[in-house]
Amino acid sequence: MRETLTMTTRKPKGEPMAGGSGIGVSRNRVFRCSDELWDAAKAKADQNGEKVADVIREALVMYVGDPSMPVMAERKS
Repeated sequence: MRETLTMTTRKPKGEPMAGGSGIGVSRNRVFRCSDELWDAAKAKADQNGEKVADVIREALVMYVGDPSMPVMAERKS
């Protein structure tokens, strides 16, 4: 059974949400993983004072092998 989500007013695609870090804009990406993996990652990130999204971005940079790769897109003026 699919959950019903209540939608709030959304900003245009690619625009940072209010209260964001202001680093820049980026697209939202979606991937699948087990609940067990997500819960373990969330618990470890919480324990380390991190966000799972930041951990995933860091892992992708390491996977690509290019530490100069920007993790967030530059803000367009």
